[in-house]
Order: sequence, then C-alpha cells, then structure tokens
Amino acid sequence: RASAKRDKASAATTGSVCVASPWKQGKDSSSAAHGCRSGEIMSFFKKSSLKSILAAVSLAVFACGSQRAYCLTTEGAPAAGERIEKCIELTAAAAARQSLTTAVNQVFDSQDRKSQYLYFMDEFERRAACQGMDRSLVASTYTEVTAMLSRADETYVSRKHRIWLSEQVMRQAARPTTINQGKHNTCAVTALEARIYTLRPDAAARLLNEITASGQFTTADGNQVVLAECNLEPDREAQLNPAGYGKRSFASQLFQLTAVNAYWQRCEKDPRGIKVKAGQISYEQVASSDLDGPSDTGERLVISWDSEVRETVVEDNGSTSCHPSFNLAQVKQVSYLLTGVNNNDFLIANAKSASSGVAQFKSEESLRAALTRLGSQHNFPAIIAVSTESRLFGLPAMGGQSGWHAVNVTDFDPASGKVSLDNWWGEYADLTGDKAVSLHDLYVSTCKPSNASTLLSVR
Repeated sequence: RASAKRDKASAATTGSVCVASPWKQGKDSSSAAHGCRSGEIMSFFKKSSLKSILAAVSLAVFACGSQRAYCLTTEGAPAAGERIEKCIELTAAAAARQSLTTAVNQVFDSQDRKSQYLYFMDEFERRAACQGMDRSLVASTYTEVTAMLSRADETYVSRKHRIWLSEQVMRQAARPTTINQGKHNTCAVTALEARIYTLRPDAAARLLNEITASGQFTTADGNQVVLAECNLEPDREAQLNPAGYGKRSFASQLFQLTAVNAYWQRCEKDPRGIKVKAGQISYEQVASSDLDGPSDTGERLVISWDSEVRETVVEDNGSTSCHPSFNLAQVKQVSYLLTGVNNNDFLIANAKSASSGVAQFKSEESLRAALTRLGSQHNFPAIIAVSTESRLFGLPAMGGQSGWHAVNVTDFDPASGKVSLDNWWGEYADLTGDKAVSLHDLYVSTCKPSNASTLLSVR
C-alpha cells in the first residue's frame, strides 16, 4: 500500500500495473530484477486460488484508479525488460462496476437485496474470468443494467419491474444454467438465451434495456422488433422475483418474446405458407383469463391484417397454435439478429431428422467428432435437438407431449465420453457433474420421435 501511494503519480502516467504469479524458485522476487518500469507495481501471490488473483487485481485498482489498464498472468515472470503479453483491460469494467454499485446502493433499501446483487456481480466476474471472457463485455453488461436500473421513466415497464429485471439479469449472467422455459413451448429460444448469457451477456442486457426503455428492440440489421403492450408486464408464471423453481423469470419472458418476434416480424409468410406483409405477424403471450384450459401455455401467433382484423394462427386440426413454430435453423438467424455475431456451428441435430441449416451428424462417432470440434473451438454451449420419447428426456411418461426438444451441450470429455447437458425444466433436470450422460445415450436420444417426420418444431 505504501508503494502504491508512493508511485501513484507515476503510475497514472505509465498507466499499467503488472500483476504476476510467483517466480520460479530461486529467482530474485524484487521488481527491479524483472525490469518493471517506474510506476509499475509487481504483486506476488500464490497460484492456489482465484481469490488470490482477485486480491492482487484489487491492489492494482487501488493503486491506479479506475481509468488504467492492468496486466494479469499466472504463467510466471517475464524476462527482464519484457512486458507481460496477455493484458486484461480493466479500465471500462472497473468504472462500469462502480457505476452499477452506486446505482444499487441508491435504489435498494434492503441490505439483503444489496448484498445478493453484489454477490451475483462478483460471481459473474469470476465466471467471466474463468471463461476468458473479454472484459469489455463485462463492462457493457454493467452499463446496460445500470441504465435500466437508474431510469425513472415508467412509460413501458414499471420501475418496480425494471428493478426486478436488473436483479434477474445479474443472476442469469452469473448462472446461465438457471434459465428456464417454464410452461412454455420455447425450448429453442431458451437454449439460445442461455448461450447468449454465457458468451455475450451484454447482448442480453442490451435487449432488455432497450425493451424497457421503448417497448422495442433494434436488431443487428436495423429492424425494429415491437412487443405487445400486454407483454411488458410479468405473465402468470413470472409474478415472483426470483421466479419459483422451474419457472420462467420476467427477464426470460421478455427475452424469449423478443427473440421469437425478431424472426416472425420480418416474415412474409405465416407458418401455413399464407402470404403476409413484414410486421403483420407477432408472437404474443395472452392473459391468464384468455387461456383455453390448463394445457394452454398462452402463446399465440397473431396476424394483424389491418387495424381492426386480427387472426390467431391455428393448427391443421383447427386448434389454437400454442407455440412459436420455431425450429433450430431459425435459431441461427435469430442469434445473429440479437448479437450481431455470425456463428453457424453451434446447432447440431441427427441427420435422419434434421432440417436444412443445421449441422448434422450421421452416427455416434460423427457426433463425437462434432462435440470434440465444438470443445476445441470453445464454442459451448451448443444447441442439440433431442426426442422427449427418449430415456433421458421422457416427457410422455410424466404426462407431457412427445416430440422434439432443444437442450444445450455445455461440456464434453472425449476421454470418458461423458456429455454435460443443460435443460430448461429446473436445475434437477440438468444432466451435469455426476449426472453427465454417455455419448451413446445422447446419440440415442437424438433419434426421431414417432410423431415427427422432420425436425420442424422444437418445444
């Protein structure tokens, strides 16, 4: 601390602090021996825990303030006169964190809620560091959440519910595997939501900030997605904060409605092939009082032919279509629209049932190859289509519908052949850790359900 105070002025000029792990045994540990420039502080600590690393980074922040760049390594000392090669830019992240912390302290009276909020911020940053996430994404996430939390306007979403949303965004950014679809046929977009929170949490936060500010979201190609006014408040399942076990949060409700509408509001044909104008189709969640029965999820595809005529899309048998009519190939398009990133390799399905636009595997070995490739590319979570008639996802046995379902592969160990899967039916439905499944069982679960000829819709 004394060194930090003494060198603060020169550090402000040089603008960097080296935070390094212990040197190899026998080497001099003085900063002079390693060629550290004037104003740099060498913090030495053991490699045993992330807590130690974060403590050293905290010292660097203390020394130079929030407007500096800092370097972090765990690979030993650089040679004399060399700079540490890998630098993590903490400047924007530190400033953004401070802004969000200030907003949290101003908004919340409850010390418990403050503490929990800051706890999830810490957990989010630990996850980001372990994952190797760019610090600028952490900064952008905080900036979007701060704007949503601090806004006084209540035109579109009430202040109370915006506060809920900010808490839920931080919880889901810290723990993407807690995201659920609840009693909605939205597994495909839920899988995408969990992937985006894992890799691009800033995109999820931006979506919610825009929706709460204007009721609209601007996609990567500049189109406007508009949510129905009735959907800008929690539905029957999102009435609690946090949402109950296995239930969909209000943050996920808004994300999933926006994601589906990002696709349908640009379409010029409805699911039946009937021509419409772009912007005439919308995906909505109707009120509890308008449900047709206990099995009705409240989901509707609605066509607004003009200002007075609205048609609800129905199935071939005349029943109300209670799902987004959304397949995996469309998820790829929506991923780009929400993030601006083109990545076509994270969607996989069995070739015997896959629709076009999805990476296909034809055997257990080709599935192994696909998962190995995704792992080497650091491209998990990857979305995979499975059958709910399988042993792993046996919905019919529990009274649910048989058909296609989308889950995320979060890890694959080629040595053991074990696959970790994130599901959307509550944490106990996740197949991770000791419950990770064999590659063979996963492959079997990707085979075609008896009531589906092709992978047309995942629920």
